[in-house]
Amino acid sequence: MKHGPKLLLIVTVLAIIASVTLPAVRITQARNKGNSAARAAFGELRQQAISSILSADDIAREEWLDRAAMIWSSHKTLLAFFVKDSMGEVLYAMPEASPYYKKVPEGLIFERPEVSTVNYKTSLAEAMTLEALFVILSQEDIFYPLRDTVIVLAALLLIITVGLVVNTSGKNREAKAGGEKVIPEAIAATSPGNSLQFGEAALYHEESEENLPELPTMPEKLVGEKTELEEKQTMEDPAVRLEISAPPAKEKIPGFIKPEDLKNGSIDGPRGLFDPESGLGWEAYLRDRLSEELKRSASFEQDLSLLITFFDSSPRGEPGFNLFASIIQNFFSFKDMTFLFGSNGTASILPNMDAEHAVRMCEELQNKLSLSFTGPGAITFFGLSSRAGRLVDADRLIGETLAALNKAKKDKTTRILAFRPDPDRFRAYLSGS
Repeated sequence: MKHGPKLLLIVTVLAIIASVTLPAVRITQARNKGNSAARAAFGELRQQAISSILSADDIAREEWLDRAAMIWSSHKTLLAFFVKDSMGEVLYAMPEASPYYKKVPEGLIFERPEVSTVNYKTSLAEAMTLEALFVILSQEDIFYPLRDTVIVLAALLLIITVGLVVNTSGKNREAKAGGEKVIPEAIAATSPGNSLQFGEAALYHEESEENLPELPTMPEKLVGEKTELEEKQTMEDPAVRLEISAPPAKEKIPGFIKPEDLKNGSIDGPRGLFDPESGLGWEAYLRDRLSEELKRSASFEQDLSLLITFFDSSPRGEPGFNLFASIIQNFFSFKDMTFLFGSNGTASILPNMDAEHAVRMCEELQNKLSLSFTGPGAITFFGLSSRAGRLVDADRLIGETLAALNKAKKDKTTRILAFRPDPDRFRAYLSGS
């Protein structure tokens, strides 16, 4: 323990340096990766524009519209792009309205945060220009390194506290060992006027060192054998009695409960985080996870959408449903935000995504599902709802999404339906006006 403070100092300095350096490195790497992805995406967009737009009339042709829609749906980091003529007049914009657009006397420009976004500009035929805006550093790229830093600092504080406690107790033990005479425990002498307790009976009262009575001698015993007095003390100890009376526990594998291990009348719930057949999260965890994601989205002023699907071909447990579930889970970025829902459906939490973006994702997902399920009975319905700037709880968002799904199942014209809330009317409803 002599080197305890030095060791704590070294650990503290190294942890502080790591907690400052590692997040900065991770954020820088994420930004560089985002820059590379944005350049590659803009190169693809530029190539499609050059090959499709040879004059201003080509903007309205189906070839360019299809290619622009494909680029928009395939690149999640693409925030907006537009084509202007030589006079600065906008000929085409995707999306039509965006918070990143700003009107100035010279025409339309991007209003953007400099650190987390980048815009590119290139020339087209007939002095037209193409401009695009990409996000290169998302809020998740900043949140997770900072969260890990807080965890490291909290662990550091715990280590320092434990180290100080251990070091202090060690010094106290050393002080006692150096300042007091070590006497065998069974025959330790007390100060004058106090009685020496052996078990629960006072053996003698010490008057002076000269008048010390003769201590009773302990009978000799074999190794591992107990005397009468030791056995009596052992049986009178509550902790020992509890250990003797308690039956040996049945050995079980940690984290796994078999149905036969449950008591009669127990409810057989989910085991682990994911269903072993489909790979999706259990439906019982959906509400709590959605509540936490809604709080996080509200704190960062982000949107959030909830998608509930219904697969009409195979129920849960069949190979067709497992294939359906794996396609949905692999389609979205966050693997741990897709859950089982009902006997034929799934529920996916889509952070930082509004309803319009979610609908486009569902259309692309429907096309992917149609390649794997070609039978006439393989029909999938999609129901969507989003936070849309509201402070809503998980139950309300699930109810809105279910309402959209049920309407999509009844309506034969479309299989994808989104609940579009009016934030102003919702706030008026909450205020009671």
